Amino acid sequence: MTRLLTLLVFVLALLGAGKALAQPTVYVFPDFVQIDAGDETCVEFRTVDFTDIQEMRFSVRWDPEAVTLTNIPVGSLNASMPNLDIGDFTFDNVEGYLIFTWKIEDVPGCPGTAVTLPDEDVLFELCFQGITGYSEITITDDPEPVYVTRLNSCPQNIGLFMGGGFIAVDNKPITINVPFASGNEGEVVCIDLSVEDFIDIISMQFTIQWSPQVLEFQSIQGVGLPWPGTSFNPIPPQGICTVSWFNNLNPSEGFTVPDGTDIIQICFTIVGSCGQSSLIEIVDEPTPIEVTNESDPGKDIGVYKGEGEISVNCINPNGLTIMIPDVDICPGESFCMDVTTENFTDIVGFEYSIGWNPNIIQFQGIQNINTDLFLFNMSSFNTAGSNNGRITVDWSDPSCLGEDLPDGTVLYTLCFASVGGGGVNTTVSIVNNPLDIEIIDQCAGNNIGLNSFNGLVDVCSPPGITLIAETTEVDPGQDICIQIEVQEFDDVQDMAFTLIWETGVLQYNGVQGFGLPGLSAANFDEANTLFGALCVDWSAMAVDGETLPDGSVLFEVCFTAVGDPFSCSEITFLEFPCNIDVITAASNGFNVGVNAVPGEVCVTNPFNFALTVSDANGAPGSVVCVDVAVQNFVSLESAQFSINFDPSVLDYQNLVNTFNLPNFGLSSYSDNNAGVGVITVDWDANNPNGASLGNGTVIFQLCFELVGDPGECSPVDITGTPSSIEVIPANSGGINIGLISEDGEVCTSQVLTLVNSVVTPVACPGDNTGAIDIAIQGGSGSYSYNWSGPGVVPPAEDQLGLTNTTYSVTITDNIFNGLQLVESITVGISAQAPVADAGEELTISCGNISIELDGSGSSQGAQYSYLWTNLGAGLVDPDEETTLTPTVVGADLYVLSVTDNSTSCTVTDTVMVNAASTPGAVVASLDVVTCSQ
Repeated sequence: MTRLLTLLVFVLALLGAGKALAQPTVYVFPDFVQIDAGDETCVEFRTVDFTDIQEMRFSVRWDPEAVTLTNIPVGSLNASMPNLDIGDFTFDNVEGYLIFTWKIEDVPGCPGTAVTLPDEDVLFELCFQGITGYSEITITDDPEPVYVTRLNSCPQNIGLFMGGGFIAVDNKPITINVPFASGNEGEVVCIDLSVEDFIDIISMQFTIQWSPQVLEFQSIQGVGLPWPGTSFNPIPPQGICTVSWFNNLNPSEGFTVPDGTDIIQICFTIVGSCGQSSLIEIVDEPTPIEVTNESDPGKDIGVYKGEGEISVNCINPNGLTIMIPDVDICPGESFCMDVTTENFTDIVGFEYSIGWNPNIIQFQGIQNINTDLFLFNMSSFNTAGSNNGRITVDWSDPSCLGEDLPDGTVLYTLCFASVGGGGVNTTVSIVNNPLDIEIIDQCAGNNIGLNSFNGLVDVCSPPGITLIAETTEVDPGQDICIQIEVQEFDDVQDMAFTLIWETGVLQYNGVQGFGLPGLSAANFDEANTLFGALCVDWSAMAVDGETLPDGSVLFEVCFTAVGDPFSCSEITFLEFPCNIDVITAASNGFNVGVNAVPGEVCVTNPFNFALTVSDANGAPGSVVCVDVAVQNFVSLESAQFSINFDPSVLDYQNLVNTFNLPNFGLSSYSDNNAGVGVITVDWDANNPNGASLGNGTVIFQLCFELVGDPGECSPVDITGTPSSIEVIPANSGGINIGLISEDGEVCTSQVLTLVNSVVTPVACPGDNTGAIDIAIQGGSGSYSYNWSGPGVVPPAEDQLGLTNTTYSVTITDNIFNGLQLVESITVGISAQAPVADAGEELTISCGNISIELDGSGSSQGAQYSYLWTNLGAGLVDPDEETTLTPTVVGADLYVLSVTDNSTSCTVTDTVMVNAASTPGAVVASLDVVTCSQ
């Protein structure tokens, strides 16, 4: 399935903590498996920090109504663990638990020896068969408590870090990702819960749990889905909030959102103290977890739930303090935040990063940089990653004299604009990524630490609806339709407003694409469209009004671009010539108004310089390259622009110069900020007449390693941030003609992975007692199979009645076309089967007619019997034909048959005996001597 990030972060946190506390970790791998009912899958129990361990005990729990334990493969038991055998396991399938109890020596008290295993080593495997629904596979202390001892600390119980797994039967669950966050005591911290695999969901319910001793509940709201009004029931003293959602727009149809969509924002005030933390968990009490979808509405498909955490920062009395204020704004507003400092004494340098949610606020710039700090200026800021919600600050005083500032001094001012809807918020935080936090108070490099007070940007939920006009570009004469989106469109009964544009740029053509029940062309008054005004007047047919999800398209308004290149028209909403009037079911007839977020349409130059970035995709971990090609590259003197991408999806590798662009070299671009998703290009032809290239010429390639989850994509955009777009033609006097771009996209392909294959060898060569049981992960979770080889049932997932040979299977995803996996699996021979070894090829020595054969490499023991035979004219000594070393007479092919009398299994081997090589005698002819000689 797609990336299940929060659980992986949890496991990694366990691993890191385990190292610090010298505790071993045991975790389930893979942590997610989806199977069909009746199929079997095996999961590994792996370990980390298994150092000098003498004894280990823990319990494993599962839901016995969802899966049943079918096997503990003996071959999976770690051979490096002395005294580990199947007797160390007891289980109860009715209650759904297993107890693992191992000790390195069967002695009372503490053993005298211990064992160490490499990280990621497998302790053992457990195999389960799917029944219905889903089950967590949990390592726990119920019914038997965890007990682990280590050499030199026995009998002290050093404990165990644990990471569980999840088995889904038939249906893929939704994933709820819960992030990690931190803050100071007294601060408000908000976290966004996002979803994956939210496909055709009809309803869901669950409980969110936290520690009320650390976090004081403030608020919770639903986003990204059409949330009913009574979806949340917080009980702050108990540290829980129950959640219940259904598709109230159409209860009989499922609702789908893209992976990564935020669906809940929950806010707390931190009341805990330094070093405390609270898990934020999805639990099933008091409201049990239940999720239903359209394809199987009566079945709970479950939640593959992540686990986040909010931790309390510690205040260092000697550290530098930096404070970012809280700000309350409304959608579409611009604002600035003064960043102030305290305890700024003898500081000679600082560095840190600042982060925010770029989907809610957009970075605009930095102002009021404090001039009292030597050499503190705009060069101290790296804004290359601002499109991704990150900038860095790095200042140092080369004089090493140290600087002092009064408490409350403004270091600089950050400016942003609201780009999201209402009712959301984001923190503007001091973070340690991509630049680590470091505060230096002396030239020797003493890091005194930082106390950061982060700012909260709270975007109001305006009383009225929010109308958002699209921003785009268009060529002269081209027709274009602009989408009008809505937010906060709840129980609206009546709506009227005016849409305004510039008639010198855009000529009105009509409206289409109506997304509101009852809205049609009849609701639009076109009398003033020649003057750039369109009136809208609509009333709901339903008494309670109409509700639309945030981001819904209300309608499209269509134009022809009649303006000159580089001319622009704002698309906005006014109350002239037609008044704004919005009535909701809750407003008692009062006008709640419109919150306008204008758009803009700009006319481009169709003959303008253009850049095109190609698309690419590949398997996770692979390296792919995209082409950057040009159009209308005619007599250009210089070009400057930026390229942005998501570094969490694409790990930049290198730029490949195609040498098609004259004078383009290492100095023509910078990839110093590739870690934050930015590459800048600054090229100069170094020729007064510029350079020209044919349309479609590739000027360079960008190569990335795909580090995102399967199915995850990142745009590769041509932008003006951080380097502005400047394209200068030759002999133009420095006129910037700009550029147009067609951006690319790079995606990590969905992949299928064979996560497990359990092969049962044949008991005897040639028998049909072999079997193959496979488990597949990835893609949609719905697969078809095509096996080849003797005795197979081609479409079956698992195979029985196989012989000892190699089999091939092609697995095809039923949803994602073209997604396949081909695997070859060999069925071997059981280690308990007899072995026949007739020895190496032999040659009878010269002058002899017999030789002794050697079958001593065969299985030996009381249960084995032997028989030598020949296939030609040779002869086996009748008195020795049932021994391993018989005497044979004559050259021939001899056959050794070895039979295990306890199983009646017979195996054979052959040896070739060659005849002796007889030397030959050759008489040379005699010369005749005559008298004449």
